[in-house]
Amino acid sequence: MLSAGLAVAIASQHSDRQAEHLASIVRRSSRLLQRGEIPGEQAWRRAAAVLWEALQWHLSPQKPGLPHVYHGSPWRSRLQREQSAQVRGLLCDEISEHSQERDLIWGDIDFCYVLWLDFHPKTANWGVCESYGLPPMHFCWHNRWREDLRHVTSQLAKKLHSSQARNALGAREHGCATCLLAMLDHVLPGK
Repeated sequence: MLSAGLAVAIASQHSDRQAEHLASIVRRSSRLLQRGEIPGEQAWRRAAAVLWEALQWHLSPQKPGLPHVYHGSPWRSRLQREQSAQVRGLLCDEISEHSQERDLIWGDIDFCYVLWLDFHPKTANWGVCESYGLPPMHFCWHNRWREDLRHVTSQLAKKLHSSQARNALGAREHGCATCLLAMLDHVLPGK
């Protein structure tokens, strides 16, 4: 019993290695919102709809008539993989000098949602997250993962409110991006 309590206390300590692991993934991820043949105006609207759907999925009960299920639900795991695939499908890795700032901003927002959907809870406090947990098992403490991901979204929020981002996005588009980032922050409450 004492060893289990000690293990939980040690695991709940902040890990600089895990925070750095997440930061290195974010730094390496220059992602672009995939447009294909979709004009810029339609591409961000499509991205916003997919991200909004992911938020709706997260905040809704997993089965009709049942309370919200978060930890260890087989329904949640399957649906989380489906949501993650849809959100990842918005991204494109090919960045060129012709990439528009708008697509880079939306790519960053989308990537934050990918990181959020990457966490798979196993218990109330533990989970597995490839982008945060250290190899080979990728286990991590839920509160630490959430805290470090909030730092990532905070940095993106600062970038979103820069004059360069405001110039790249129209007023409505900027408002939508801000709202989606704020909602992600909402589902990642701090201590």
